[in-house]
Amino acid sequence: MKTILLMIMALSFGPNLGTGDLVLCGAGNDELAESHPDAFDDYGGYKVLLEKESLYHYIRVTESGGVRYMQFRRSGGEYEESAINLADPLSFEMGYYGLMMAAFAHHPAPKSVLFIGLGGGTLSMAVAHYYPDAQVDNIELDPDVAAAATEFFGFREGPRMKVYIRDGRVQVRRFVREKRKYDVIFLDAFRGGYIPYHLTTKEFIESIGTLLTPGGIVVNNLRPGFESYHYHRRTLASVFPQQWSYGSGSNVIVISAMGETPPPKDTLLAVAERLQKEKQFTVDIPAMMDLARERELAIGGKDFKTGQTLMKTVLAPMLKARMLGLAGWYSTNILGNRDGEVLDDPESFKTKEESKLGVLEHILRPEMYPDLYGKIFHKVRINYYPPRGDNKEGWDNIDIFGWMGYPMQIKVDFLCRDSILAAPIVLDLALFADLAQRAGMKGIQEWLSFYFKSPMAAPGLEPEHDLFIQQTKLKNTLRWLMGEEQITHLGIEYYEYERV
Repeated sequence: MKTILLMIMALSFGPNLGTGDLVLCGAGNDELAESHPDAFDDYGGYKVLLEKESLYHYIRVTESGGVRYMQFRRSGGEYEESAINLADPLSFEMGYYGLMMAAFAHHPAPKSVLFIGLGGGTLSMAVAHYYPDAQVDNIELDPDVAAAATEFFGFREGPRMKVYIRDGRVQVRRFVREKRKYDVIFLDAFRGGYIPYHLTTKEFIESIGTLLTPGGIVVNNLRPGFESYHYHRRTLASVFPQQWSYGSGSNVIVISAMGETPPPKDTLLAVAERLQKEKQFTVDIPAMMDLARERELAIGGKDFKTGQTLMKTVLAPMLKARMLGLAGWYSTNILGNRDGEVLDDPESFKTKEESKLGVLEHILRPEMYPDLYGKIFHKVRINYYPPRGDNKEGWDNIDIFGWMGYPMQIKVDFLCRDSILAAPIVLDLALFADLAQRAGMKGIQEWLSFYFKSPMAAPGLEPEHDLFIQQTKLKNTLRWLMGEEQITHLGIEYYEYERV
């Protein structure tokens, strides 16, 4: 029981973001959080922010539901190259980004990192955030891709973040002549679904190996659906004795190294567990998922849902159910405990702000109901006020509109105590995690999302934030465990209707 509770505590509380050199785009960055002035709706409900044919690609940047995408079109196909969640840039929208973060279980303290292929720069920015003292270099063939990353994805060059506009093989040769060295090299260069041939040759892979520091690693993003996948795997194996792979389906991440003896799995899991505690990754790296499964532990999310966010997940479903429009939601808090003191720092506040802002978009689905929820002005403030102590007060001013656009308002003043609201959650999670373990359920448990601001879901699924749907999932899972019928609330069995 003690182990279960420690695991819950380690993975449930949200991180306080560090103060690195890089300011990530997010809800606090007006240039990215607001819709682009030249946006137009003509691509399946997505706002098209950029459509341009460069020398190398046909580039499109779109936005929907608070997520911005970079796509390349080639031979009639559309390929997503990058994506960023505007409210939470560290919550990766492309699943393989999380797989690539497994690199740091193999090399936990890189001082120099090279990306071959920039895209929107989402992963580069995340690495610079988690490792603010590392030098992060990027090689990008297309200057228009780099320009789009800057304009639409918040990418910025700086003393520790450089972009080299040049063909990958040519720039790698230059780095070899300059005798540069990197601890981690990410190979993620695609041109419309495939890796350019000259970046798959043994000669190029050997050049990459020359750039590695002792103990350095190469991280390759490969796509099993392409015939070249197996050839590329064999080429990597011919140069690097060590091969580790993560993922399946559309993306497999292969981590390669020169050493003869690969690190034991137990070592990788221990490093991943330590990194999660130190770095407080908001992305769930695969090794952490493996650790939970190996130790038969249940994990469900991060940051308990107790105060203002709880109220949002109650009221937003009501607005959506009645199709009441939402013009704006202004939230402010005063609290005087240690939580308030930490969150008074702007950098530490970012993660809390992102989790609070994100729930409305997930519940209301502005991409599906643009007239009702497409132009929400959402502002969150937290103020440290020592006399309040553990008592917390959350004020919400909610501007809504109904039939024929008539405006109305909802006011909420929630006076609560953090500890009193959080303690029962800890007890419930300890009991349910123990139940899950005894029932042989391990890893991500979506039915526990009821308790978290940032719930987890299986790969490829979106987390659920609606409190009432979360409660139904929780109840039905418990009924399923007990061999009882699931609750449908259909009610038709009470009436004498016949199916036609």
